[in-house]
Amino acid sequence: MIVLSQKGGEQLEIYHAAMLLQPLYFEKDPWIVGIAASEWEAYELVRKIAEEVHEATKTLEMKNIFRKGSDR
Repeated sequence: MIVLSQKGGEQLEIYHAAMLLQPLYFEKDPWIVGIAASEWEAYELVRKIAEEVHEATKTLEMKNIFRKGSDR
């Protein structure tokens, strides 16, 4: 799964879905933005997300795009 990073300077992070079962692994509930069947597929999805965000905004501020989209 691909989640918005809870770390300050990071954008997205890739985790195995089993990490959701680990108590207190995340500081707060993760914001899942993608699901992939394999690690390779997850990297491909992150690449596609980055390309689409860059094409639309000319930046790589993926966190901001997802957060703004939730305000609607």
